[in-house]
Amino acid sequence: MLIDPQAFEILGKGLTEEGKIEKFEKESGKILGRAMITLGDIPSDLKEEVLKDNKLEDLYIFNCSFDFYDSILGVALYK
Repeated sequence: MLIDPQAFEILGKGLTEEGKIEKFEKESGKILGRAMITLGDIPSDLKEEVLKDNKLEDLYIFNCSFDFYDSILGVALYK
């Protein structure tokens, strides 16, 4: 389940119109699945533990969702 399927469709439509999807599939094979990376937030149950020695502005949260798997992968990185 993609986090924002409408945004993904808009992007896909533009890439299709530009011929980039067709070119990619000719070079690499048919696209079998899609992943979407977005900015996210710290889950409330982890916020206290994650921020105890760090500042929120130094933290970047990324979420990755998939159209072929009903799960979200979250990653937190400090700059």
